[in-house]
Amino acid sequence: MEITAIMEALENKQPGSFFTVVVRREAKTFKGVTDKIEKESVMQGILCDYANRKPVREAVKNDERDEPELPSHIKESFCEGNVRFWRGNNGKVYLPVNVAGMTPKVQWFLNGEPVSKDEVLPYVLASERQQPKSKEELAEKGQATFCAIGLENIIEVR
Repeated sequence: MEITAIMEALENKQPGSFFTVVVRREAKTFKGVTDKIEKESVMQGILCDYANRKPVREAVKNDERDEPELPSHIKESFCEGNVRFWRGNNGKVYLPVNVAGMTPKVQWFLNGEPVSKDEVLPYVLASERQQPKSKEELAEKGQATFCAIGLENIIEVR
């Protein structure tokens, strides 16, 4: 999805508003797997800076952690309209999403056909099988649920 399309989808949203992102990407598979395995996720984000999320803000305020910084593989952070984007050292552009609300809904695809997670488990790496940390586990460390999504993997923002 292009920067302008994402910006237009979110231009009328106020800071703190929720939005939905649909992402579809190729799964990480073992060497030798020739089938195309994809993971589609529908998640809800909140339009705000990561540093403003309550567990992060409070941990910084209480000297339990440092202020958040850009990851080392990110060259710059920039805004288009009211939407923040990241540009990686490799030139790739990301939409940083503060995940909020519902648990992301996931659908797996094998060669373009929807399948259950169990059908793709023998082909995907352990990193694809891991359950994300809970909100509570992250809050204990002064963190909040967050992901940076490559624009080429975004199907829809609403």
